Amino acid sequence: MKIDQPSIKTLVNQGLGRPQNVDFELFWQVWNKINEKYVDKSKLDVEKMLYGAIGGMVDSVGDPYTIFLEPQVSKKFQEEISGTFSGVGIEIGKRDDFITVIAPIKNSPAYKAGIKAGDRILQLIQNDC
Repeated sequence: MKIDQPSIKTLVNQGLGRPQNVDFELFWQVWNKINEKYVDKSKLDVEKMLYGAIGGMVDSVGDPYTIFLEPQVSKKFQEEISGTFSGVGIEIGKRDDFITVIAPIKNSPAYKAGIKAGDRILQLIQNDC
């Protein structure tokens, strides 16, 4: 595979938080090949590609407690849990793209309500009471 010069025109925060001794050459080679050779470039979504790469990196550690939420999802999640928070008593993580109960905390409201490990949270509902 012949690797041409990078096709990215603007790259911001290039050195911010860069770890030592990590070679991203293969990442940029693949990134550039996709941008150069993909049949329908109008369907390439740079943000989706970036978040997919970050999500793949986070998923690769194999820890159900370590998750990546895209900034807009993270912001909404933070808004949902901000303010007065007493909690329902569950540990959560992301599995198969769902927020999932890792474990209910014994004697918590969630535990008493019958919430079990593996239950999926499908919708967040804001209660203005």
